[in-house]
This record gives sequence, structure tokens and C-alpha cells, in this order.
Amino acid sequence: MSNKNLSKPRLLFISRKWPPAIGGMETYSFELYSGLLTEYNIKLLALPGKSNGKPPTLLSLGLFIAKVTLFCLLYGPKFDRVIFTDTLLFPAALAHSLVNRKAKRISVLHGLDLVYSNRKGFRSFIYGFVLKFIVGIRKIFFKIVTNSRSTQSIAISKGFDNTLIIVPSLPNQGFTSNLPKVFTKPDKYSASKHPIFYFGRLIPRKGSLWFAKEVLPNLPDEVSFFVSGTINDPAYAEELFSCPQVVYLGTIPGNEIVNYIRYSSLVVMPNIKIPESTDREGFGLVAIEASSVGCRLIASDLEGLSDAVKDGVTGFQVSPNDPVKWINKIRELLSQSQKEKEEWVRSSATATREIYSQSLMVNKFSDLLESESN
Repeated sequence: MSNKNLSKPRLLFISRKWPPAIGGMETYSFELYSGLLTEYNIKLLALPGKSNGKPPTLLSLGLFIAKVTLFCLLYGPKFDRVIFTDTLLFPAALAHSLVNRKAKRISVLHGLDLVYSNRKGFRSFIYGFVLKFIVGIRKIFFKIVTNSRSTQSIAISKGFDNTLIIVPSLPNQGFTSNLPKVFTKPDKYSASKHPIFYFGRLIPRKGSLWFAKEVLPNLPDEVSFFVSGTINDPAYAEELFSCPQVVYLGTIPGNEIVNYIRYSSLVVMPNIKIPESTDREGFGLVAIEASSVGCRLIASDLEGLSDAVKDGVTGFQVSPNDPVKWINKIRELLSQSQKEKEEWVRSSATATREIYSQSLMVNKFSDLLESESN
């Protein structure tokens, strides 16, 4: 260990959401860890995902929780600062609190942590009791960090009264990390005067089908709706692809998706409210990825998306489930001059990289870890 590392404060960082698994929680954990390395001498305990991008098995998760709980019992007194990247790691946090009561323990609380118990099935039913137990021991954490106002509001309704918001940062990995100096117009766009681009999961709450049926038919004939994403629901996808002016692009590699974003007339994230839905948008990482590339982004002012888009700065917010407002905003933006579009693309990309910088996220966590109150 170098002398430089010895001079840094110790930090224990525990995560069960880790690459190569793919997801917002994994990205959040890795970006936070990477940023904190400049400030702390970190002991990392992480459970890697599978090489195909999927999360580890339940058996692997159980063994990992047992391992980190034992570690905290044996070595907890050495670490006065600990970050748990989600609350399901509570057995380790509880063990650490027994051997180091005055330590700063911070947990991250994600939207899925809070709504999973609302789903059908035995696991969800059992998780409901687990969540109530975590609420009961919440004071072992100095603070519980949520990634958006939406997630915080749910957390408070569940009984978590020691929360605060720290939004995720723009990833330093993936397609936003190494943008080309010159963008190339996709061949698929060649016949479209106004390509509107959507990329993400093809599921009802993301709103791509709603947009195709309620908004697209009321836009100028020169508009085409280009869709990219994995097919989770074949019936939903089939109905979407059958809509006029919809073009399905399949799954696009990161080095190509930046060109679709940059050369689009608009990028849309038309999430909708669905009654009795058991899933929510915790933050909306795709929104800051898109606006950082440079585009005119329109997103629903809904759930975590509300914190991922700064209206009039990094993108534009429109009421969800309101086709008239969507149509009016799209027509307004399509009527702008090329100069106005180019100026917006530059300014919004710059603003996104400043507002959602890794350094800001890291500084907020560091301030928590080093604050005097406990």
C-alpha cells in the first residue's frame, strides 16, 4: 500500500450491485466507488454480476451477505466510515453497528427497494416484512441516500425519516465517455426530415406505444418515430411496430447510438402513469446520457425523470399522459431554426455534464462522511 493511500481516511464500501451486471444500481455503485477513490483508502467488498450482464444468483447473494456480515463483525471497529449501496445489505450494517456504534454508516435506497414488495408473488410478500424490519432499524444509518425526489417521497411514506437526495452522476463509462469529434448521420435517417428517437426498454410505463398512438398521428407527415430497445413484451412490441411512421432499429451499439441521438430532431422519454403499477422510474439515467451527447430532449415530468431533466436547461419537461401538451411542445421545437437547434444542443450538453458531474456527487457523499453531527 502506498504512503498516499495511508494518508487517506479509511472507507468500507459494500455493494451487491456491481459490473459486469448491467443496470442503474450497478452504474450508480461503480461511479460512486470510482469517484471516492480519490478521497479515501477504500476497502471494497462487491458481488460481481454475471458476464452476460445479468445479476448473480440468489445463492451467490445469500453467501455474499453472510460473508460481508461476518467481515463487519470481525473488522468493523477498523472502519469508521461505511457505505452500503442498498438497504438489502442491512445484516452487515446491523453487525457493524454492534461493534462500532459511532461510525458513519450511509446506505443508498433505490426505488426498486421500496416498490418490490408491491409486486405479486411469494418473494415480494416476504420482502414486505423485510422492508418493515429495515424501517425499524433505520437509525443505525447516519443517513439514507435516495436518488430522486420521487424515491425520497416513497421512502418517507414507508417510514424512513433520515433521508436526503443525491442524484446520480453522468457515467464515466459507456457511450457517453468517449464521444466522437465528428458525428455521422445514420443511413436510417436519410429519408426522414424530422426523425424523433426513443431508446430504452419497450414496456408500457416507458410510453413508446402511447406516444405512437396518441401523439405521432397528430404531428407533421415529415416526422418518423425511430425506436431502439430490447423487446420485453412481444405483444406490446408488435403493436408498437405496426403503428404508422414507426421504425424499429433493434438494439444499437453505444458507438452508433450517439449518432442517432445527435442527428435526431428530438429525443423523447414519454413515460406515462399506469394505475396500480408496481414499477417506477427511480431516476432516469438515460435522460442525462442523451442530453450529454447533445440533443433536444423531451421527457415526462414524472417520478425520477423530474430530477434527471432540468426544464429549459438540459431538456424540456411535459406533463405525462397529456397528448395535447406533447404535440404542442414538439411542434414548437420543430419550428425552430437550425441555428437555434445547434445553440441548444451545445448549451444543454455542457449544462448536463456540469450539473450531473461525478465530482458533485462525490463531494456530497464526502461531506456526509466527514460531517461532525451523528
